[in-house]
Amino acid sequence: MKGSMRFIWNLLFILILFAALFAYAMFQGGFTSWFLFFGFLPIFLYQLAFLFYPLRHWKLERDISAETVRAGDTVTVKVRIERRFPFPLFYCIFEEVFPEGLHKKDEQQRKYRYMAHPQKSRMVRDVKRAVFPSFRRRFEFSYELKDLPRGVHDLNGVKVRTADLFGLVRKEYLFPVKDQLNVYPAEVPIQLADKWSSLGEGSAASSRTWNHSNIATGAREYAPGDKVAWIDWKQTARRNEIMTKEFEQEKGTDILLVLNSCWHQGMNMLAYEAAVEVAASLLAFIRRESAQAGLLIVGEESICFPVHEEEQASRAAQQLAKIQPSRSGPFVWKLKEEIFRLKEENVILFITTQLDEGWIQTIQPMKARSKQVVILFVQASAWVSERERNLANQMKMEGVEVIAVTEDHLLQSPVKVEGV
Repeated sequence: MKGSMRFIWNLLFILILFAALFAYAMFQGGFTSWFLFFGFLPIFLYQLAFLFYPLRHWKLERDISAETVRAGDTVTVKVRIERRFPFPLFYCIFEEVFPEGLHKKDEQQRKYRYMAHPQKSRMVRDVKRAVFPSFRRRFEFSYELKDLPRGVHDLNGVKVRTADLFGLVRKEYLFPVKDQLNVYPAEVPIQLADKWSSLGEGSAASSRTWNHSNIATGAREYAPGDKVAWIDWKQTARRNEIMTKEFEQEKGTDILLVLNSCWHQGMNMLAYEAAVEVAASLLAFIRRESAQAGLLIVGEESICFPVHEEEQASRAAQQLAKIQPSRSGPFVWKLKEEIFRLKEENVILFITTQLDEGWIQTIQPMKARSKQVVILFVQASAWVSERERNLANQMKMEGVEVIAVTEDHLLQSPVKVEGV
C-alpha cells in the first residue's frame, strides 16, 4: 500500500511538472519558452521511464566464501547483480539486511575481557555499498563479515535504493536472497589440572591418557605410529624383525557433559557463550584422547548425543552452533526429567552459568548413579553472588567438585580448568 501511494505521488508530480512547463510555453510563446520545454522534454521522459522501470526483475546472487566457520572468523560475501535491459541508472545503494543474531561480535577469547559487561559485545552491523551501474547489465560488490558470532544465521534479503539524477523519484526494493551461515562455537585449547587429567580413574593416576594400556599380553609386528618404548627387544632379537608389545586395554572413562541451556533471570549471555565454547572444547579434547563421551543439552527439548562416532560428533557440533537459552523452566526441573533416562556413566560433568538451592537435591541422585560428579561454574567474577559461593562450598563438602571458570581462566591460552 505504501509503495502504491509513493508511485501515484511520483507520477502526479512528474505530470504536474510537465503540464506546468507546457502551459508556460503555450501562454508565454516565443523561442525561449519553447526551447526550455523541448530541452526539458528528454528529462521528463526519462523521469517517466524511470518511474515505470521495474527493479524486481533484477537477478541477485550472494556468494559466501565459507558457509560453515568458527565463531570469531571472517567471511567474504560477494553480491552479483544481473538485469535484462541496460536502463541508465545514476547510482544504486545496496544494503544487506542482517538478522538479529549477527548484531554482536565475537572476538574469540578476547571477548571475555567484557564478561562482566556483556552489553559491550553488542554491535550494529550495517553494510551499505554504492554502485554506479550506468548502462551496465552486470555488476557486483563485495564486503567482509568480521568477528562472526556463534549461531545459524539466515541472510534473507538485500535492499536496493536508487533515484533519478535530481532525486525527484526514488525507488526501493527488497530482494529475497536467502543464504545460511553456520557459525560453530570456537574450540579453545583446554588444559586440565593434574587431578583432572584422568577424570574417573582415581587421584593416583599419573598418565594423561583417558584409556590406559599398561598390561603387556603379547607381541606383534611393528606398525607406523607405535612408540619406541613399546618395542619388545627380546622378541625383536629372536625373530630378527621389530616387534611391538600388545597391551590389554583397560576400560576407559565414560564421560557425560551436561550443558545448562535454560534461561534464568539476570542471565549473563556472554557467560552462556563461554559455557557453550567450553562444552565444545571439552568434547573435542576428550575425543582426541580416545575416550568415550556424551553430550546432554538440557533446554526446551533436552537432546542427548552419545558421541562415539564421527557422525554423532558432527550432529552435536551442529546443535551447539544453534542452541540458545530456552524459557522452559528452571534447569533443575528439566534435569529431574532426564535422570532416569540416562545410563550409568563414570563421570558426569555439568557446565552451567547459574547455581541455586535446587542443585543440591538434584545432584544427589546423579551422584549415587555415577562414579564422580563435577560442576563447571562459568561466570564473570563480579557476577558470582555470595549465595552461589556458599552453595558451591556446601556441594564440595558433600563430595561434588565445583570448579569456577571465570574471565581470568578464559583469557588464558590454554584455558586452565582446575579446582578453586
